[in-house]
Amino acid sequence: MMNGPLNERGRMSRALAEEKGFGASYTVESAAMYIALMHSELSEMLEAVRAGSPRSEKIATSLEAEEAADLLIRLTHYCSVRGIDLDEAVALKHEYNKGRPFKHGKKF
Repeated sequence: MMNGPLNERGRMSRALAEEKGFGASYTVESAAMYIALMHSELSEMLEAVRAGSPRSEKIATSLEAEEAADLLIRLTHYCSVRGIDLDEAVALKHEYNKGRPFKHGKKF
């Protein structure tokens, strides 16, 4: 019932985003934009790995960790607004994946 650490993080991310002036409701078009922004965080994380993940100048961690945090913040915010129970979805998907074949039946 929307309890759990991921959903709580989503509520916190959503509240902070709203406090900072970012919209709380999504249309299909704005949902697409936020999905693209999540993708951009993954690309930034890749670039941090490629650069050797130096220390972040903004926060006391590596750039890779900073971008991972940005991705999680964007994802949990998105799920909160969209009404997605992320804790339940992760638990259900994890259980499903337990029954999948090695490498999901693929070569790589």
